[in-house]
Amino acid sequence: MFQVASPILHRTLRCALLPLLLLFWIPDVAFAGQNSANIEAELEKRLCDNGIKTECVELGLMYARGNGVPQNYAIAARLFQRACDGGEMTGCGGLGIMYADGKGVLQDYGTAVSLYTKACNGGEMQSCFNLGVFSENGRGIPQDYATAARFYKQACDGKAMRGCNNLGQMYYTGRGILQNYAVAAQLYKQACDGGSMAGCNNLGAIYELGQGMPQDFTIATRLYKQACGGGMMQGCDNLKRIYE
Repeated sequence: MFQVASPILHRTLRCALLPLLLLFWIPDVAFAGQNSANIEAELEKRLCDNGIKTECVELGLMYARGNGVPQNYAIAARLFQRACDGGEMTGCGGLGIMYADGKGVLQDYGTAVSLYTKACNGGEMQSCFNLGVFSENGRGIPQDYATAARFYKQACDGKAMRGCNNLGQMYYTGRGILQNYAVAAQLYKQACDGGSMAGCNNLGAIYELGQGMPQDFTIATRLYKQACGGGMMQGCDNLKRIYE
């Protein structure tokens, strides 16, 4: 799934301003009979063309996902580049993902790392998380579990819940950090409370096994249900196993 942190200009505000902006910027003939996604794409283009770099990111996301416009990774990459060049760190992070995945550009882990680093240093926490993943797996940079843990902590402290979950995993396994089930459980809970279904699933396993927490199958079942309901198949598998 293509994930980039939400830019500063909140989607709710854009939606509230949509009718007014359309009135001034887009003639009726331009959007007559079009659905809201098409209209939003036109709005994003106008805002991006007028120098609002966060909207270049939003339009890039629409092209990356094929939402309201035909899916086109090359256009998405150009829009992320435009935003990044204008100082919008979510654009740098989005472009980093394109280079990491080889979508719209030639795959280049080194360039992805450079872009993630720029974005992370600029406060874009999803990119800090991505640097943690690259450090943990030795992708584009030497494998270093301690460095991965540091990036995951930075992401977690910045409210990127996947960072909390992955840092919990490192405490659970003892990779790059002293093994501590209790700390892992705390991080999984933080991730779960913040919407990470992986965190809910992992916390369920902690309760099921009684590692760092008193064993409690009722709580484990509830957490597996939450993870499953949130779309995480591993939670569904664990739930099925408990009921068997």
